[in-house]
Amino acid sequence: MNATERIKNILASENIGMINLSAPYRDELYITVAGADFVKTCNVLHKRLDCAVMMLFAEDLRAVTPGVFAVYCCFLSIQTH
Repeated sequence: MNATERIKNILASENIGMINLSAPYRDELYITVAGADFVKTCNVLHKRLDCAVMMLFAEDLRAVTPGVFAVYCCFLSIQTH
């Protein structure tokens, strides 16, 4: 099972609705979830994948959509695939 399928299975098993998942590079995955699922998603991925949280940052999107920020949580996995 590749990383993309593993992530999809983990989120589905935890009833987390994934809005989007993309893999622009072989060693990167971008997962989009609803704001209400963000904390749960971070906790689940940290525990189930045994990945350390390396960064947490926000992007100000108010110029595009008033009152909207995108929040990113970056994990580091030492597993090789």
